[in-house]
Amino acid sequence: LPLCNGREARETQPSVIALPVPFPFGGNDEIANKAINACAPDTAAAFIEWLLEESGWTVTDQPDMNLQRPIQAGDVCVLFRRFMSHGVDVTQEYVRCLEARGIRHVLIGSKSFHHREEVATIRTALRAIEWPDDELSVFAVVRGSLFGVDDGTLLKFRKQVGRLHPFLNLGDELAPEFEPIRDALALLADLHRRRNYRPIADTIRRLMEHTRAHAGFAFRPGGERVLANVYRVADLARSFEACRPTSFRAFVEYLESEAEVGEMSEAPILERQSDGVKLMTVHKSKGLEFPVVILADPAAKLAGAEGGSRYVDPDQRLCAQRLLGWAPWELLDHAAEEAQQEREEADRLAYVAATRARDLLVVMAVGEKELEDRWLSPLWPALYPRREHWRNPSRPPGCPVKGDTTVLDRPLAHYGVDSSIRPGLHRSQRGVEVVWFDPAVLRLRVRMQSGVAYENILKGSAEQKLEGVRRYKEWQRRKAEAIEAGSQHEFEVIAATEFQDELGSDIPFELVPLGEDRGGRPAGRSFGTLVHALLAEADDIAELARLAEIHGQILRVGAEERHAAVAAARRAFQHELLKEAAKAERRHRELPFVLPLPGGRVLEGVIDLAYFDGSVWTVVDIKTGSADRLRYRRQLQLYGYALRRITGQPVRAVLLEV
Repeated sequence: LPLCNGREARETQPSVIALPVPFPFGGNDEIANKAINACAPDTAAAFIEWLLEESGWTVTDQPDMNLQRPIQAGDVCVLFRRFMSHGVDVTQEYVRCLEARGIRHVLIGSKSFHHREEVATIRTALRAIEWPDDELSVFAVVRGSLFGVDDGTLLKFRKQVGRLHPFLNLGDELAPEFEPIRDALALLADLHRRRNYRPIADTIRRLMEHTRAHAGFAFRPGGERVLANVYRVADLARSFEACRPTSFRAFVEYLESEAEVGEMSEAPILERQSDGVKLMTVHKSKGLEFPVVILADPAAKLAGAEGGSRYVDPDQRLCAQRLLGWAPWELLDHAAEEAQQEREEADRLAYVAATRARDLLVVMAVGEKELEDRWLSPLWPALYPRREHWRNPSRPPGCPVKGDTTVLDRPLAHYGVDSSIRPGLHRSQRGVEVVWFDPAVLRLRVRMQSGVAYENILKGSAEQKLEGVRRYKEWQRRKAEAIEAGSQHEFEVIAATEFQDELGSDIPFELVPLGEDRGGRPAGRSFGTLVHALLAEADDIAELARLAEIHGQILRVGAEERHAAVAAARRAFQHELLKEAAKAERRHRELPFVLPLPGGRVLEGVIDLAYFDGSVWTVVDIKTGSADRLRYRRQLQLYGYALRRITGQPVRAVLLEV
């Protein structure tokens, strides 16, 4: 079905732009995927820079669609068909090009966490802490961004003093120029000694604080994302320690193994911080809308392996797929069918990508020819004009034009008649007005700035620098005070099962055993949980079997245990106590409570059954196993004490053994 526009196009700026890659020719003087992939990130970043700083274009401002405002970085979304290609994250070059231009951005769902330089820096430092004899790792830490000792000093140290080892006795006569090395080695030695006596995250924190790495990482281009990735290493350490018996070495080896696989996503950035250009896959963008959408990575394939990559037959419970380039006969027999399905899925993916744009859709393409079997190929009829009209555009609205070609570097073999689409306003094969943008307008091949992103921080007089140090130390003092204040708890929450005081000892108590011989029936936590679930949810005996079937599957208990639980719950339902509860004025099952106590303590628990007959509350605790009756009596009377304090009514306690 044809798509219909949702609002009228503006005369001062286009709605659909074809963004040509300016250097599509490879070393063999032919259009090559490698050349396209090399220049596409820089082209996309340069266009975004022009869009934000020079275009003067506006977008509609929701919820009032009649209001217009200038385009901001957060309005732009760059969509990809894939993030990984042959083990390489294709988004990283786009990120570097945006960072080179100082454009804020947020990468959503990238799988390149362990390939980030800041993560490799921390991983190398942890390796040096665990294995101080690994001189290469120690050298990398001392030479790297955490300490930054220059090569000349390190070579001189090696010649005059000896090898880099954290436990090397350097003596008191060390030259002043080697003091940074002494400091670095002393820190690594101290962290090594104590690594297995403190949490792993604490070791990482001490490393970061001693080297003031937070500031160094924050001043880098994209510092927000860099810091988030560094903090995620500490989060991984906490998770690693929480889920398994471990050691510092085990965590370092875990990071090394994960780095080899390289499939971990980068740390997410909070939405309130993500006011920059968004980079994500089309699958992540489903259901979302953005004012400006750029469809990137134009060389990505339309579908997977030739003939389909997978064949699924649900009736036979069969899934046949390629492995190491080999395909089973079931897949080969249905190759044409699977290939057609993959092409149809590729069409749907291109449709989803193109319909994410609200005001402006930008599609990266090649002005020299229509590439076949690419993920954006379904859009070519709506993007490319007819061949005879390639060199006859109209003047584009709101777009400057400097040249007459969309290919800026043509090989000698192709000099002569320019066969590329000429920049300007064209009418596509489907009758859509499309502006083919002039790449000569863009500021291409911008190099990444070395050093910190905010160099003005390092400028200023001596007095300003001293003031900065004073303010930093003041901030450290206030931070320590805040941590100390936050570590003092305001109240202590105590579960009723762990409470030791004799509160509620005056609550009348009654023991009601149902008198069954339990020797032959199941026991254990799952059986007790199942009986409690039946008594908590069933309103009459007829529902017990159905509920036992449902909860039995959840708890993974067998038929014998389910039948025994139904029998126990049926006996409880037939007892006068539960019959009286069913007729009560007020009745609560699985009733949670929270009761403040003197001394900053808070008591909490869950009452199995409580009902009010108009004069007295009855608290019932149900036990299925051989219980410590004295302990459960205290617990039940404590429940009664809490209910009496909350309601102001008299309470009695009953322990029901089913």
